[in-house]
Amino acid sequence: LITMRTGLYHGIVSWSPPISNDPVVLGYELFYDLPNGTRLSVEDNSLMITLSFLVPESSYPVFVVAFGGDLPSSPSNTGTLQEAVSIDITPSSTLPVGSDITVSCEVNITIAVTGAQVVWVDPNFNLLDTTDG
Repeated sequence: LITMRTGLYHGIVSWSPPISNDPVVLGYELFYDLPNGTRLSVEDNSLMITLSFLVPESSYPVFVVAFGGDLPSSPSNTGTLQEAVSIDITPSSTLPVGSDITVSCEVNITIAVTGAQVVWVDPNFNLLDTTDG
């Protein structure tokens, strides 16, 4: 079972099919627990499900059950869609194009990194002048 938060409000859960395909697996049911303790489930016949409308600073325990024939199977190992944290950095005023801005941030947290996304803007990027003349 592999879990990955893909944004503040979305996450992906994927898994491998059972080692034995006897009886034939017709689909899967993914179970996940909301922050208030309510358990929800989603049925699908693929090996991956995207969950949406997640609460950013909440974790979601998840597990999968295969169904079909004599199934349901035993539950998979439980995984967790970890919480996503948002940090909003907004300048206090509008800056002219080409202005320099320095942003510093100190965060002290302990995390287990299962994935990362880095985004940057090329400092040599020039805006095109679309005015006539």
